[in-house]
Amino acid sequence: LVDKMMKSYGAKNRDILRTASCLGSSFDETTIMMLCSQYAGCNQEDLLKQLGEMTADGMLIQSGPTYKFSHDQIWQACYELTPLEERENMHLKLGRHIFEQIPPTHVDAFVFTIVDQMNRGAQKLNNHNEELIIAQLNLKAGEKAMANSSFLQASIYLAQGTVLIRDEDWTTHYNLCLRLFTICAESQLAHANYDGAILAINHVLSNGRSIEDKLRAYHACAIAFIAQAKMDKALDLSMSVLNDLGEIFLADPTENEARNAFNTTKTLIEATNEIIIGGMETATNPNKVEAMRFLLLAAKCSYFVSPFLYALLVFRMVQITLLSGITPESAYGFTSFSS
Repeated sequence: LVDKMMKSYGAKNRDILRTASCLGSSFDETTIMMLCSQYAGCNQEDLLKQLGEMTADGMLIQSGPTYKFSHDQIWQACYELTPLEERENMHLKLGRHIFEQIPPTHVDAFVFTIVDQMNRGAQKLNNHNEELIIAQLNLKAGEKAMANSSFLQASIYLAQGTVLIRDEDWTTHYNLCLRLFTICAESQLAHANYDGAILAINHVLSNGRSIEDKLRAYHACAIAFIAQAKMDKALDLSMSVLNDLGEIFLADPTENEARNAFNTTKTLIEATNEIIIGGMETATNPNKVEAMRFLLLAAKCSYFVSPFLYALLVFRMVQITLLSGITPESAYGFTSFSS
């Protein structure tokens, strides 16, 4: 029945269906108009007329500006109008056309469609400058997906972006590489792909130019260790980063050292007005903000293995909050101190 309906259409309608099927089982009016003007030789009036006829025939279902194929088998039959050996080129051409047609200010609205097409044709790329553009688009799509809490989708875009990066790009396009691999690691971590996270993290730690550039990767690495119950590795890493941030702790503190730190912290609390504590500003010193993140990780890892180190870490969290301002980790520090 599907084949019979397909054969009843003229070449122009088949080209519309073939182009639309490359976008997936559903597509929007704006995108198909951009593409069909190029690949099916349609103007807007003709296209709307043809879409209306195919909707009336039951090939498509319309909901406002969105169309979808009425059945997966219909979508598959339309997709197969493009020979297998031509599909990667077709997807790449469609992605390029959309990207070229829209103004830079509108890229964000079409970024998922653009990268979905370009990624499916990525094997046909032969220009590294274009690969870098597509890597940047995958970064944009990944960030947008992360903001929507679509972590698996984000990880796919970001991982594809990293595939397009060469070693020398860390020199010529450092900021792109740093951001792409860092967020890729975080997205992999968000859906429990710890091996994928560590792979991306290692690129950042090998190529990052400063401790500041590596902090997010270190934080993701420590969380990956904790999630895999590698608490000793997470603790060692967190303590090493704290040392780099100027927060020095003895490896094996004594009870007397913990007691002295407690008294110092208690005195600092007593010297601070309760009203002032309740209305404290948010911390703005970047070193202290990052130190609090790693103090929290280290505290969680040391709770069972080194109670005196745990106490010192908690006391330091309270001290930084009182002296530098509140961070999201401050509540843990004060709650642990009071218990």
